[in-house]
Amino acid sequence: MDCYLKKHLKEEHATMRNPMYESVVFTCPVFERQICMWCCLHVRAVSNPMTKNYASDQHPNYAIKTPELSGRRLDSVWETCARCHNA
Repeated sequence: MDCYLKKHLKEEHATMRNPMYESVVFTCPVFERQICMWCCLHVRAVSNPMTKNYASDQHPNYAIKTPELSGRRLDSVWETCARCHNA
């Protein structure tokens, strides 16, 4: 299975530090599609109020693409990520 965000965030997938995370794929309740663990952790980080500023600086494309692709604000994404048991 392929990560839904892979085609939207090609550079981020190409620079993945631990390729093992790409092989862990599950259905994300935010996107309602399959995403890899790498993307899950970054979406969670950019939406978390405690890590949002740092994570958005480190991975700006996740901060930009997540609201665009999900149709939700990052605060709304965090409401889902905070309850999700995938990460």
